[in-house]
Amino acid sequence: MADELTPGLLGELLSLLAHDLRNPLSALHSNVGFVGSLIERSDKDAQEAIADALLSCDGLSHIIDNLEVLAHVLTGTNDFDAAPFALATVVNDTLNRTQALAKSHEVELSLDEASLRLHERVTAHREMAGKALAALVRNAVQHAPPGSVVRIDIRVDPDRCHVRIQDEGTALTEEVVDAAFTAAGQISTKGARGGRYSRGLGLYCARVCADAAGAQISAQSSSEGGNVFLLSLDREKRTG
Repeated sequence: MADELTPGLLGELLSLLAHDLRNPLSALHSNVGFVGSLIERSDKDAQEAIADALLSCDGLSHIIDNLEVLAHVLTGTNDFDAAPFALATVVNDTLNRTQALAKSHEVELSLDEASLRLHERVTAHREMAGKALAALVRNAVQHAPPGSVVRIDIRVDPDRCHVRIQDEGTALTEEVVDAAFTAAGQISTKGARGGRYSRGLGLYCARVCADAAGAQISAQSSSEGGNVFLLSLDREKRTG
């Protein structure tokens, strides 16, 4: 008897698949790193091969993250409780994890130093907010031209904090900017003129993670060329 593949069941299967993929990937990453530690620094070709392998492991980990996001959507999981955390810490951690990808694309990541000194705390689900931010930064890096800069800063208003990511890649047109964050839009606009899309679910998964975190995402073309993405989170409400 054939099983009825309901959205909930499909989501559970994707979650199991993501779990099963993480274990061998973790072992692969660890062993590649170990082999890299044994190779002489003078052997530049081997060191570059190890760096490429580690970068590929990072890319696979990101794909697994996307599988888990899709599983979350299909199963309707809603157990992401919000709690206060320091926004600058999450931004800095995300940039540190994205440096290797930026280097491989010959793109510079520039974080406004004043933003790092901000002590603003926001209320959201920290892990999902971090995944949303990572997806936005990765998307900016992957679509930025070699030799360009992806700029990140934090801006604050009375109620919210906004992480601003600006790239110099192909600008999203008004016709496709809203669709960029939807599942259907990721498919229908891949080849659209002005879509700047390639394979991947980056912007859609960024929006899903932001929703789960209790945050919002918006985008617009920049007057300087490229795009500006905003991840907006509620500031911690202080009592007394």
